[in-house]
Amino acid sequence: VIYNLYNTVDMILLSRTLLDILHLDVSIVESITSIYTTWGIKLNNIILAVSTGLITSLIPNIVSSYTRGDKKDVDDKFNKAIQCVLLVIVPLTLFLSLLAEPVWTLFYGDSYYGPIVFQVYVYTALFGSMYTIMVNTLQGLNKYKLVISTVLIGLVTNIILDVPLIVLCNNMGLNGSYGAVLGSVIGFSISILIAMLVLRDKYGFSFHDTVKRIPNYIASYIVFTITILIIKLVVPTNLDSRLLQIPILILFGIVSFAIYIFVNYKNGNLEDVFGEVINKIKKKLLKNRK
Repeated sequence: VIYNLYNTVDMILLSRTLLDILHLDVSIVESITSIYTTWGIKLNNIILAVSTGLITSLIPNIVSSYTRGDKKDVDDKFNKAIQCVLLVIVPLTLFLSLLAEPVWTLFYGDSYYGPIVFQVYVYTALFGSMYTIMVNTLQGLNKYKLVISTVLIGLVTNIILDVPLIVLCNNMGLNGSYGAVLGSVIGFSISILIAMLVLRDKYGFSFHDTVKRIPNYIASYIVFTITILIIKLVVPTNLDSRLLQIPILILFGIVSFAIYIFVNYKNGNLEDVFGEVINKIKKKLLKNRK
């Protein structure tokens, strides 16, 4: 609901700014805003659905542990919820952004503005997913006033920044929609920061385990991005055929995510988040060998 609210505000302000202030052609504005209203948001829903599935089971456990006064378990589960987004949703977002052209062609066919807008627009889903963790946690603690406050602060910030950022991006030779995306990202970030500060200072939540792993995550993102960029030097991604995009994306997905998983397995991120699952798989393999 919150993400859709942000998206609606961005779409309205973007269309009015492009038409009334920047005086772009109506057909161009309709092509850009349709990504917010119909086509791009459907792809973003993939990210939102995955993030919701990852954290749905964790949030009730966080609330249960907090009710019992088990602070250590609360910290462990809350950090795992955040790390699920960092481990799974961030690379998925990067994948869709870096390969926006073949992804868009596969689902919707050839388009000029589709990939240009979507490659940046997809990041609103990432920050929306992160804020979902905060909202669900605060709701579990019955802090609905704080939820409303953070939503309003972030949304007002987005509304204030959207128009000047859209104009700024256009004047810099960039697509005006990038300004709307930046406004949303800043709005979500402020809401997330406020929620995290309240959770830390008032309820004793700790983010130490996640913070200390940030360098490892950044390193894995860099490797993941470089892998895709290297493959793009060899494999064409600007083909018009929708069917050809399937093997192309499968190739990119298998190679890039295999390397990404290997890097995160080696630096301990994978085991830290999915340690229990990995241990069960190891035990099952050992049992089958015997």
